[in-house]
Amino acid sequence: MKTLLRSIAALALLSVSSFAGDLVNVSGASKVALSGYDPVAFFTDAKPVNGSPFISAEHQGATYFFASEEHKQLFSAKPDSYVPQFGGFCAFGASLDKLLPVDISTWLVRDGKLYLNLNPEIRKQFDADIAGILAKANANWPGLVKQQAAVAKPASGRPAALVNVSGASQVALGGYDPVAFFSDSKPVSGSPFISAEHQGATYFFASQEHKQLFLAKPDSYLPQFGGFCAFGVALGKVLPVDIRTWQIRDGKLYLNLNTEILKGFNADFAGNLGKALANWPELVKQQSL
Repeated sequence: MKTLLRSIAALALLSVSSFAGDLVNVSGASKVALSGYDPVAFFTDAKPVNGSPFISAEHQGATYFFASEEHKQLFSAKPDSYVPQFGGFCAFGASLDKLLPVDISTWLVRDGKLYLNLNPEIRKQFDADIAGILAKANANWPGLVKQQAAVAKPASGRPAALVNVSGASQVALGGYDPVAFFSDSKPVSGSPFISAEHQGATYFFASQEHKQLFLAKPDSYLPQFGGFCAFGVALGKVLPVDIRTWQIRDGKLYLNLNTEILKGFNADFAGNLGKALANWPELVKQQSL
């Protein structure tokens, strides 16, 4: 409980900002990279580890969370040794000259560099020809950075509504299928070949059937609070989410920063939801300014 209270206190200190200073895959208006995971832990712990908003650092306009002060200091000394390649966007996508979100489970450290991909299936394709794909991705990356720099901000640099999209890709829910949470009762990766746009954000689907269900009633499947952390919104902040925290309550999809924050949110679900609902209109208004 003490750790949770410290995290909650830290959430209240985070400021709302819309864009990282470089082409970095940040979680929408939260400006948080790697969905709040600790970039150093991939190297030291050889696994994804949730960072704490109480221990954070900024690099190239993006905010990174860490699991310990030691990890923060390691990062601050040599940030380029730990930041994911291609701004944290899908490496395979970069080889196709596309910006795509990532699934944290696809992480790979190779030759001292961190790579991420859209989903496990794409990770298999990446692994099949790492050298060739990286050559294409490295060749394409400067052009992708240049293209993004040319985008007028904020006029066309973000969705029409306050939606948690993966950086410049404009893809919501990290590429997961919003319908599958309801129909399959689990997170299911969507396909970039089956997509639809809603309120300026792009959603991927696992099947044409799911896409049609979404198009018929998008509000029935959209995550609440634009897909940002529900507990964060209760505190008046926009924060990234961990897909594992998903839950459906009264026919609505909610997500939170990490499993610890989820416990805090659910400890007083009705009260926290009431605060979030009261705060959301002002957060949307702030983002539109």
